[in-house]
Amino acid sequence: MTLPLRLRRHLVGAQRVAEFLDGDPRVLHVAYPELPADPQHELAKRQFGGQGSAR
Repeated sequence: MTLPLRLRRHLVGAQRVAEFLDGDPRVLHVAYPELPADPQHELAKRQFGGQGSAR
């Protein structure tokens, strides 16, 4: 019963970590398809259909 809630929290947490790291000038690259700057972003949007999005 709690799996959807826990999964949602994981997605939100992962998004926050990716955005934090992406904004840090010491980090050279963040591989996370949910970030618009990621080369796989458009493909991920098509394949996930918004299901993987933490937003």
